[in-house]
Amino acid sequence: MTAAVDIKRLTRRLTLAIIAIGVVVILPFLMPADAVREAVKAEIRAVTGLDPVLRAGPRYHCSRPAR
Repeated sequence: MTAAVDIKRLTRRLTLAIIAIGVVVILPFLMPADAVREAVKAEIRAVTGLDPVLRAGPRYHCSRPAR
């Protein structure tokens, strides 16, 4: 193999890695938490027949808590 082929392969892999990281970072902002919560509740209800109560909010925040 030549150096040009190796560089082209490396460039493709780095591009795919950057795209994958971008998707992982952006995807949570595109999916509303309420929609995900309701989907989980619907699946639990469909499988078990029970009506789940999900009370916990987000555990981690990007900002400091107010004093």
